[in-house]
Amino acid sequence: MNFEQMKVIWDAQSQRPLYAVDEAALHAGIRSVSRRFQHLVVLSHAAVAATWVALAAFYLAAPLMDGEHLHRLGSAALLLSIAAGQLVALARRRRGETEFDESVRGELERAIWRIDHDVGWARSLRRGYVPLFLLAISIDLAFRLTPAIAVVWAGTVALVVGASWALDGEIRSVYLPRKRRYETIRATLVEAER
Repeated sequence: MNFEQMKVIWDAQSQRPLYAVDEAALHAGIRSVSRRFQHLVVLSHAAVAATWVALAAFYLAAPLMDGEHLHRLGSAALLLSIAAGQLVALARRRRGETEFDESVRGELERAIWRIDHDVGWARSLRRGYVPLFLLAISIDLAFRLTPAIAVVWAGTVALVVGASWALDGEIRSVYLPRKRRYETIRATLVEAER
């Protein structure tokens, strides 16, 4: 290589910023954060499904043991269908995990996909499952509403709404900024590959 060719390369490089990236460290860091996040979400899916099953069992107890309060069978069926929906969502998530390769870029794509999927799941809880949960409780309350039960129901609704707002705040403050960071790193890697 002669001096003129070296000068052309040098001039081309000086026009663009150079980034030195320890790909192994980046890969390990993304994988570590993403897997911790994965474990937390899988536990959340399982906890939500277990909660629905436990509530369904509570609603099944009186009709099956005493033959009373048969309206609770409807509530229990609704809660069991919600639990089944959660388990199907978990199975879809686990299946989606396998679609990415084990490169740095693949880990970034997987991390972004996880955040998108899990933010969607969290929002679907609020928009889809919580109203069904409230409907299941309302079926029971319609048949035996007393002032004390009305207070408990109002407290439950307030708790659910508060949790929903807290979840939305967590999405905006934690997960979406993390996604933007990953997207920036991905764009840098794509640019470096060109």
